[in-house]
Amino acid sequence: MSVRIKIKGWVTMMSMSAILLGITACAPSPAAPSSSAPSSDPASGASLPAVQPGPEADSGEKGVIYTIPYAEWIREPRMQDLRYHYDIIKLAVSLQGRLNAGRPTLFINDDRAYPQGQSRSAGFFFDYMRRTPEDVLYGYKEQQIRSSEEFLEIFRDEIVRAGLIVWDEQVPATANAAFTACGVDGYYPVRYDAAENSVYTWLTKQGAEVRIDLCGKFTGSGTVWQTDRASTGSAKNDVYVWAMEKYIDRCGFEYLGCLVDAAYAFREGLAGPMQHYGAAGTQLPDADFLIMHKAFFFDLMVFEQESPPDDPGQQPGTDYRTLCELLRRTYQKHGGDTFTQVISLPEGTFKYGIDHLAIVAPDFRYRTEELNQAGNWVGEYTAGQLFSSYNCVIDGDCAPFFSLFNCSIYTQHPLREQYPNRNKPAQLPAYDPDKIYILYHMGDYDGAAWLTNRSAAFYKDSSRGQLPLAWALNPNLSRRIPVVFDYMRLYASEQDYFIGGDSGAGYLYPSQLTQAGRAAWSGLPDATQAWIRWNKAFYQPFDLSITGFVHNGIRPMDAQLLSVYTGFSPDGASGWPMQVSDRFLVQGTMPFVGTYLGLTGAALSGDCDAEQGAAVLRQTIESNPGLHFYFFRTVIVNPTALLDITEELKKTMPQVEVVDPYTFFGLAKRYMQP
Repeated sequence: MSVRIKIKGWVTMMSMSAILLGITACAPSPAAPSSSAPSSDPASGASLPAVQPGPEADSGEKGVIYTIPYAEWIREPRMQDLRYHYDIIKLAVSLQGRLNAGRPTLFINDDRAYPQGQSRSAGFFFDYMRRTPEDVLYGYKEQQIRSSEEFLEIFRDEIVRAGLIVWDEQVPATANAAFTACGVDGYYPVRYDAAENSVYTWLTKQGAEVRIDLCGKFTGSGTVWQTDRASTGSAKNDVYVWAMEKYIDRCGFEYLGCLVDAAYAFREGLAGPMQHYGAAGTQLPDADFLIMHKAFFFDLMVFEQESPPDDPGQQPGTDYRTLCELLRRTYQKHGGDTFTQVISLPEGTFKYGIDHLAIVAPDFRYRTEELNQAGNWVGEYTAGQLFSSYNCVIDGDCAPFFSLFNCSIYTQHPLREQYPNRNKPAQLPAYDPDKIYILYHMGDYDGAAWLTNRSAAFYKDSSRGQLPLAWALNPNLSRRIPVVFDYMRLYASEQDYFIGGDSGAGYLYPSQLTQAGRAAWSGLPDATQAWIRWNKAFYQPFDLSITGFVHNGIRPMDAQLLSVYTGFSPDGASGWPMQVSDRFLVQGTMPFVGTYLGLTGAALSGDCDAEQGAAVLRQTIESNPGLHFYFFRTVIVNPTALLDITEELKKTMPQVEVVDPYTFFGLAKRYMQP
């Protein structure tokens, strides 16, 4: 879902899964948290020692690891040119995707590089991966690249050796096609620009050969370049038709990159994703991991009866039809036996979300009036239904705030075979009818970027360890950011518990797994058994048996639909859209309790006002007399805020008790059994 946040006089949207309600009186963002690291014993935030690389971490025994101090780079005069800036970062993440696949070579530290106090954790996890000889970056000599010019010099020979794919600024979708080609063919993407000081001019003068030139090749008429297919009537869509015909059979099916193209990349001011938000607004940071996995990149709208604002002249539904072809051809590569992870959602802030089109496309209106009134959330709901129908789960990174550098290195951090949920209670306490039991669901961790950046900050919170907290992490993200899972699981306090995240091992809508749910979307066979197998593979190593937030968009759920979760989440589940008062046993065994979407922290800090937060919980409890179990879902709320809210709530409701997820669902099951 999405949360609206007021920034500099206008409203932006953060499109992460299912953020619906917010507490508005949030404190300003604090300074970036100091580095912290786990010890071998369970530790609270207050007791975590500082991260220290090991004594031989920088020995150079394994070679050189180049690091880019992005906060320094953005102060360069040349980097004030948005096109040059974009071209350099696109080249850097492409090199990461290609070179880091062989051995760790290039790392981008974007700490303190973003406006509006956005905390990042690259430096923290860089040090975390250099603590012991077993760590992935131990033994590499760090060499900082102090300027973009030095960067070009260092990697000139590699770029010249591989050659270039040149993309066309006039057809912004070619920027995504160039990323796809980079992953498969190894050519490095650069924007055509004949100016003397452009990246393109410099590279070609150094001898870099243009292997593929996409300029002027897509007009939306005739036959799609290098294919025998008739044009879609849209230059944008013809790009993706060309890319599918040339690359889809050589791309991997494990990942798709739903990353914003370059349509609005160079706008200035509030309308400019890079100028206003930095590189995170362009989603370029997510590309290295996708290139590493030879993923197909796309940016297409999901509304079947509409033309998108970046291509208003196309026949309505052209984007949708092209996207369905891509999803079907990806599905055919595995035949429905598994799931594809789609990194990000169709971009809602600068392109397809109606709330902000007044900034970038003030004259644009959707043909369907409901879309003009629905804001940005409807795009996420529609994408969720469509992607789910083709065996795709969502890794919820999104522009403008949440994308993540360096996953081509993070993914190489080794995981242990098993991470026990070691704090499970040996036995349940007696049920007390005079108590009101509360569970705090820690979310919304269905996206790698948000989880990575918030975990480093929230684990350092001095109040962590004073309340039982249920951290709901989507375990499929462990393939992209295993370093974060290792950190959080090894060094949890005795009050930190772990449950499955949004919908399980990936954000999808379970109603769209059934043949009936798929009928209007993909028409593909039922995938519920494949979903059980997929989740078991991720739940088992992390010792998960509870799913925190089964999210089904705006479609209702019932016990029959939820029965699939008994196959991997036997100890309990919650979900939405359900009422907080909904509770029942699924197949007579799995307790289900409805979710209350009540607590949302400040986007950049996780702070909440204690009195307002307590008022939200108190009002919910008072509105449901006779209920004894409340599942309160929180979204980026830090442990200190929850402790303060709880203490404030107990002033008027001393019967409230915050419990761990096993106690919560165990007592709820006992209460519901006849």
